[in-house]
Amino acid sequence: MSASRLIALVFALLLVAGCGDDLETTYGARGIASVNGLDVLYARLDAAVPTTVFARLSPRAAERPLLIHVARSGGLPEADACAWISDWLDAEEGRQFVLVLRDGSLGPWLCRRWADEALAEAAKQPLKRAELEAAAARLVARGDREQLADDILAAPDTTQVCDLFIVHGQHIVAAKRLDGWWSGPAPLPMRLGAVPAALEAETLIAADGRPWAIAVPFGASRLVVVAGATALLDAAQVDHQARALTGALIAGVAEYGEPRRAAWIEHLVVRGDEKPKPPNILALLFGTPPFSWVAFHLLALVVVFLAWKATWLGRTEAPRDRRVERFARHVDALALHLRQARAMRAVVEAIARAVGRKPPTPMPQTMGEAFTAVQDLYRPEVRGRPPAQEPA
Repeated sequence: MSASRLIALVFALLLVAGCGDDLETTYGARGIASVNGLDVLYARLDAAVPTTVFARLSPRAAERPLLIHVARSGGLPEADACAWISDWLDAEEGRQFVLVLRDGSLGPWLCRRWADEALAEAAKQPLKRAELEAAAARLVARGDREQLADDILAAPDTTQVCDLFIVHGQHIVAAKRLDGWWSGPAPLPMRLGAVPAALEAETLIAADGRPWAIAVPFGASRLVVVAGATALLDAAQVDHQARALTGALIAGVAEYGEPRRAAWIEHLVVRGDEKPKPPNILALLFGTPPFSWVAFHLLALVVVFLAWKATWLGRTEAPRDRRVERFARHVDALALHLRQARAMRAVVEAIARAVGRKPPTPMPQTMGEAFTAVQDLYRPEVRGRPPAQEPA
C-alpha cells in the first residue's frame, strides 16, 4: 500500500465517526474548522493584497479597487446586487469584482473517497474487513445525505441568467488557453457542473477544456466570475493541483491594476448611505431572548419590592416634639389677649405672686407704670424692703 493511500485511510478512520454528526461541513465560513471553509483562500488573498472584511456592499467597501465575494448559497446574484456591481465597475477605471459562485461542496466527495479507501483496504485485511466495511457504509450514507442537501448552481441542460452573465448546466464549451493563467486537468475535488458565459467574456482559467473563470469587461474595469468554489475550499487544498489553481487565481486577480487594498464581501446585500435608525432599547430588552427573560424577571422583582415598600409610604421618622413651641405660642396669645383687654392689674399681681412679693400699691394705671412696677419686683433691694406705706 502506497504512503498516500495509507495516509488517506488513516484520515478516513479518524474521521469515520465524524461522517456521522461531527463532520463540520459549514459552507463558506471563515474561522471554523470546516471542510468547506475559506480560511486558506482568504489568507492567500490577504497575503497578496491587504484585505478588509465587510458584511455587505456599502459605500466604504466601494472605496477599495478590488472586491471579492464567495457565494454561500446556490443561484446567481439578485437584481439590486447586480445593479450595484455594474454601477461600481462603470464608475472608475481599473476596478475588479471577483464573484465565486457556489456549485456543490466537498462533503459528498470526501465521504465517498474515504469509503472507497476503506473498501480497498478491507479487501487486503480480512481480519478488519467487517469494521472497514461498516465504516465504508457509514461514509456512503453520510455522503448521500450531503449530496441531497447540496446546492447545485445549474441543473444539467439548463441555463441560469442574471443581469451580468449566464451559467450553463453541463454544457460543454471549448475554452482557449490564456497565457499566464492556469489551464489543465481539473483537480480531483473540483466539481465541473456549470460553465459561466457572457458577451465579450474572456476565459481566464480552464479545467478539462471547460471555462471555469471568465472576465466580463465593464469599460476599463472587469467582473471575474468563477463557476464553482469546490477547488478553493480548505479541504481541497491537500490536492496539489487545487493549490496550483488557487494560486493562479489569486495571482491573476492581484496583478490586474495592482490594487493596494481589497475588500472581502460576506453577503451580496446592498446597504445605502442613509444612517440607520437608532435602536429601540426597550424592544431589544423585552423582545429579544435571552435578554427579555432577564428583563422580565428584574421587572417582577422591582414590582414586588415596591409593593413591600408600600407599607412604609409617608413619614419614615418620628415627629419632632413641638409641645414647648405650642406652649410658647399659648403664652404669647395670652399676653396679647391680656394686653388688648388692658388687664395690667391681673398681670402685675400674677408676677408678684410668682416672685413671692405682694402686689405694689397703688396699682399702676398705665403700661409704663406697670413695666416699672414689674422691674421693681425683680430688684433685690426692693425685695428686701418692706412695702411702701400709703400716705395718710
